[in-house]
Amino acid sequence: GRRSSQPQRGGERAAKSSPLAVEHDYGGGERAAKSAEGSGRASPDAPEADPICDAIPGEGAQESCNLIDDDCDGNVDEDFKQDGVYLGAEHCGSCDINCNALWPGGPEAFHVVPSCALNDGVALCAFACEGSWEDADQIPDNGCEFLPDSDGIYVSTPVNGGRDRRRCGAWDSPCATLTMGISRAGSTNRSKVLVSAGLYRESVAVVDGVSLLGGYNARTWRRQAAVYVTTISGNAENQEGPDRAAITIQGVQSATEISGFSINAEPADIGGNSMGFWISDPGSALVVRDNVVFGSDGGSGTDGGTGQAGQSGGEGRDGG
Repeated sequence: GRRSSQPQRGGERAAKSSPLAVEHDYGGGERAAKSAEGSGRASPDAPEADPICDAIPGEGAQESCNLIDDDCDGNVDEDFKQDGVYLGAEHCGSCDINCNALWPGGPEAFHVVPSCALNDGVALCAFACEGSWEDADQIPDNGCEFLPDSDGIYVSTPVNGGRDRRRCGAWDSPCATLTMGISRAGSTNRSKVLVSAGLYRESVAVVDGVSLLGGYNARTWRRQAAVYVTTISGNAENQEGPDRAAITIQGVQSATEISGFSINAEPADIGGNSMGFWISDPGSALVVRDNVVFGSDGGSGTDGGTGQAGQSGGEGRDGG
């Protein structure tokens, strides 16, 4: 996917090879015929006839890609061919197809390095991505549009390729849970966990200095939280006490941001509170924004204590 071919075929025009007899003056007025495999300049009046070389002996020009034997060595455009095929980025399939020209504004605007490659024997324009850029959306026309965040760990749901593995976290090998993403950020000294759209059933404990950013497309990693909804649904299986919080933030003092999520709190246990966020002792560097939070049911109240004994009843009446 990071090596894609443009649907631009190399031209089918090519210089024909044929035995060529060329007369050269080797001095002393003596002329000799020199034969070579190759072709010279094709006559415009007879393009299918054996080409001729019209260079002045001893004054051959530098070879150019023009279907002419500029240096009069019996070969045409040999500097621009490999095994008889035009395979340069500037001359792909023929002299007049320049792979660089396929990119309006130049290849650098699309972060690509054009090339020419054979595909089933046909020369086609192709490209490689420049530097760390990637063709994440697999659309050749826009080149390499994605630059991975070197300070981020990537997380996607399993259906989108997420797997909690020892070395997960690359954009094309994401972790499957925020908890694993936070752990990987800590072990690799990254400051962000980038989370793509989907449902994550887990309660999350934020780590000081590690931001959680939701709202990414799982394929292209473009961020648009209103479109690529990223939901955290609290699931505190081992949480102590009756309270339930989908996201816990405690003692965060370094720059840390939580944004781009839809957060569903889970029902509390008996006597507890249901919370999307539980935040304690935060510093001014904590930013919580652009999230949608839904609470759930609070816990039932505990049983009341035993009531006081009632007053004694009055004396009964005589029976009839």
